[in-house]
Amino acid sequence: MATKPTGTKAPAKKAPAKKTTAKKAPAKTAAKASTAKKVVKKAPASKAKTAQKKNISGYGVGGVDVVMSVDQVAKEAASIAASGPTKAHLEELANNDAFLVIEDLRAGYGKMEILHDFSLRIGKGQALCLIGPNGAGKSTVLHSIFGFTNIFSGSITVDGKNVTALKPSEKLASAGIAYILQDKSVFPQMTVEENLLMGGFLKNKPAEAKLAAERVFDKYSRLADRRNK
Repeated sequence: MATKPTGTKAPAKKAPAKKTTAKKAPAKTAAKASTAKKVVKKAPASKAKTAQKKNISGYGVGGVDVVMSVDQVAKEAASIAASGPTKAHLEELANNDAFLVIEDLRAGYGKMEILHDFSLRIGKGQALCLIGPNGAGKSTVLHSIFGFTNIFSGSITVDGKNVTALKPSEKLASAGIAYILQDKSVFPQMTVEENLLMGGFLKNKPAEAKLAAERVFDKYSRLADRRNK
């Protein structure tokens, strides 16, 4: 007699899955609304008024009111110089005891001459302010005194000593002439005393630079109070 094995189940047969196809409803096309085109007509641009031509002197034409030739510039400079103070007046302003004397100086950069027969007198202890527009030559005057320009003619005398042809380092060492910029020209990581000692590099011995710094502290107590700051 045959017996069925126990512990095993007959595999269950899965029912075949039915495929369903969903039909999409036809999309309705929206009717296009008719849009009326608006035509905007621009107003005719008015003709620009022609500027009246001005009489322009000098060479060439351009968008400036006045063009001056080199000869005209020279004439204008001569006219301004003629209306300036005389040398006798400059002597009076310096109390007839000028410490700095600039005599008929012609100087500039390269071959370009900026100063034309410039003269000046400054007395000892006086303060002078040069006023003028950009390009008038204010900085060139200072640069010439310190030795930064080419000097074509004329002379610069300080306390009776002619320093016209001296180099900047020679002017500082022998005549005490220094040029201080308007910007902060100090070493921010160094103290006041260390900054002063840096200016003594032209001295023959460090002790001389130390004495020079002490003279500055004796004269300016505010610096002495901040010498180590």
